[in-house]
Amino acid sequence: MGAVAERGPATSRSARTAKVAIIYPWSDPSEMSKGNDLRTGLMAKVLAECSAEVRLLSVGSTCRNFDGVRGYCYSPKPGLRTWNRIVSLPFRAWLYVRTLGRSRGATFHLQMFYRFAFDPCFAARLRELVSWSDIVFVEYTFFAARVTRMAKWLGKKVVVTDHDVMADNVSNAKAGRYAHALVVKKETAAMKAADLAVSVSEDERLRFQELGVATICIPHGIDTRRVSVHPALGKEAWRSRLYESNGVRIAAEQVCLFVGSGIVPNKEAAAILERLSQNLEGSDIVVVLAGDCMPKARRGKLLALGRIDDGALDALYRLADLVVIPLLQGTGASLKTIEAMAYAKPILGTRVAFRGYPVVPGRDCLIDDDTSKYSSLIASALTDTQALAAMGERARRLAEQFDYRVTYSEYVRRTEKLLAAETTP
Repeated sequence: MGAVAERGPATSRSARTAKVAIIYPWSDPSEMSKGNDLRTGLMAKVLAECSAEVRLLSVGSTCRNFDGVRGYCYSPKPGLRTWNRIVSLPFRAWLYVRTLGRSRGATFHLQMFYRFAFDPCFAARLRELVSWSDIVFVEYTFFAARVTRMAKWLGKKVVVTDHDVMADNVSNAKAGRYAHALVVKKETAAMKAADLAVSVSEDERLRFQELGVATICIPHGIDTRRVSVHPALGKEAWRSRLYESNGVRIAAEQVCLFVGSGIVPNKEAAAILERLSQNLEGSDIVVVLAGDCMPKARRGKLLALGRIDDGALDALYRLADLVVIPLLQGTGASLKTIEAMAYAKPILGTRVAFRGYPVVPGRDCLIDDDTSKYSSLIASALTDTQALAAMGERARRLAEQFDYRVTYSEYVRRTEKLLAAETTP
């Protein structure tokens, strides 16, 4: 990245001539293997197609360029890493006492707001990137306050997208009222300070409104062309492809699929599916779990594959007769839900699984919050293949509304609007 620019008057620009910076608080999103990575990566791709240059700063030791996006990363040197831990200890100890011990293991999000707060190298990296840019996109609110202060001083525009309402996260509530109030205060202040605040579902837009924050809703997008319905291939062909790509054999005739990363709600869902799989003994149904939601295992009617590559995941979706998403908690909107819809797969899930999507139960999907019924619901649903196929087709048509080229074009329109005003005297 170039040298730090001095503060000066801003000039009128359009999105197509703009230099765009993206600040991402997690590791390199270029592989787009998780929900937050996928959203950020596809958004960056759209912006790169309509901007002079896009630079993305993530946290970690590795990063790469992708789809016209230049990747940068920040990882503190060993000495600074130790320093960051040391300076965080008094705050963590005080918080532990202030919350009567409830903060232990439950303040991850709160501590993220203070991450690298006393790290001069990280501050310099942020300032360098903000100075270079015309507009800065901050994903999540953790670094947003620091970035916005720099951007305002340097005459830059800031867009903050909060992928989840952190104030509603279950772990923050467990940390006690004081810690929870701090999260709410920092999250809402960061959103209010931005030139544009973005939520990812209509429900979350309304929730932010309750918290006194005006946001626009830009829902999650996926690449529906990548998951377009494949030319007719029988299940045997997809079984062969799955074996060739991942060495996995699935002999069962009917497949129920859940895809999830290693976050707590997905692990809870995986545990539910393991329990219900025990009720499927004697049937020709197998429950397949893909992702870090459960370590590799094969127990009775349960097959947990762990993390798999894109080719294997594609084959699994094609093999699946029913996608089951028994999520009990979660904020934001679930990308795994809209991804399954894009594959024209019928879905059985809780209301949490469909948060943020305008589905009609019984027409576009099957919804039931009582997961103890899922064994019988699965067995019943799989007896009517024609009804499931029709439901999957309706889900596919709904998913097409969420193609990232459509949803994330709103970022381009908003960038044009923010940069359009002439600010030079």
